[in-house]
Amino acid sequence: GNRDRKGLTSNLEYRDTDGRQLYLRAYYTDYDTKLDHIQDKVTVAGSTINQTTPTTGDQTGSSWIQYHELKQDNRNVQQYVLGGATPLAPGFKLESALAFTQADESVPSDTYYEMQNVASYGFHYDFSRQYFPIEDLHGALQNPTSWYPFVYRNEPSQVKEQSKSARIDLTWKGETFGLPATTKVGAKAMSRHKNVTDHSYQFKYAGPKTTTLASDTGSGILGESLSAYHNFGTFFNGIYDFGPVVNPTVMENWFQATKPTYVDLWTQVDSPTWSYSLQSSVQNTIEDSYNIQENIYSAYAMESLELTKQMSLIGGVRVERTDGQIDANAALTDASGNFLPNGVKRVKGGSPYNTVLPNLQFRYEPQKNLLIRAALTKTLS
Repeated sequence: GNRDRKGLTSNLEYRDTDGRQLYLRAYYTDYDTKLDHIQDKVTVAGSTINQTTPTTGDQTGSSWIQYHELKQDNRNVQQYVLGGATPLAPGFKLESALAFTQADESVPSDTYYEMQNVASYGFHYDFSRQYFPIEDLHGALQNPTSWYPFVYRNEPSQVKEQSKSARIDLTWKGETFGLPATTKVGAKAMSRHKNVTDHSYQFKYAGPKTTTLASDTGSGILGESLSAYHNFGTFFNGIYDFGPVVNPTVMENWFQATKPTYVDLWTQVDSPTWSYSLQSSVQNTIEDSYNIQENIYSAYAMESLELTKQMSLIGGVRVERTDGQIDANAALTDASGNFLPNGVKRVKGGSPYNTVLPNLQFRYEPQKNLLIRAALTKTLS
């Protein structure tokens, strides 16, 4: 895939002779990603394996599916920070900042073309070989007439996330127990909201298996060789020779011309070529969309002691309270398990919790080219 990144950073800052500081900072980043992913998957369930040596053998009766995913993804993040600092009494410094962050991710199209091979395959395996231990993947895998359409999926999505935070810190530099020390106490509050809207439209091929990667759909041949599609060349020193792949443009045009008639998420009129996968489409669309509101409040204290010129000790603790609420959906079904038209139930949940995060660090620099660190911490990830 390809990813393009554009960014902008700006900083406006004021300082006076008394050590006071005021700043306004802005950040903007935009990502555009285009993914083109091809994967072959072999299913050996129900196949026969004949092991000839501890590391080699032959397998027959496997089936193959090819996945071809095309995805467009745009993500932009913007952040604005207004902050400042001012000295107070000798040795004391007060700092504070307000921040606003917004992130938007849009996936207008995430399309999967799945092809299945009509043939039953066998191959030889050798686990002592370099790379993957499978060989002899030729024959019908290279024949475009043995690959027929299996599943079409499109899963666009939209994610919006916004956070606001406020922070205040008080720092003191002086002596503790006669040792140079820095003490810092502070507090931070953050409010975060995230909205995820997913859609899933899945269709299973219902036409004859005579439509293959070699077929002319009216707008072109449905498949093409891998080298013609992307000029990938050979893989793993030529051990594997991959077969034909879907031509995405031809496949998309053909699907749009033959797809079911759309009524709503719960109802689509099947066409002779494609049948609507109701359960997968409804469940993934309804249950993968949600809202999260999270409020986090924290207070912290830290002490840094300079034991000697080469040795220092840092200790601190952070206490957090998190109050989160999730608002999601559940798809409703009748007694037989069939989805009810427009059957959506709102589901809410969440509870507050407290977290204590201690931190103890030791730093020793016996000489300029040697540094020893040790830390005992508890963190969240």
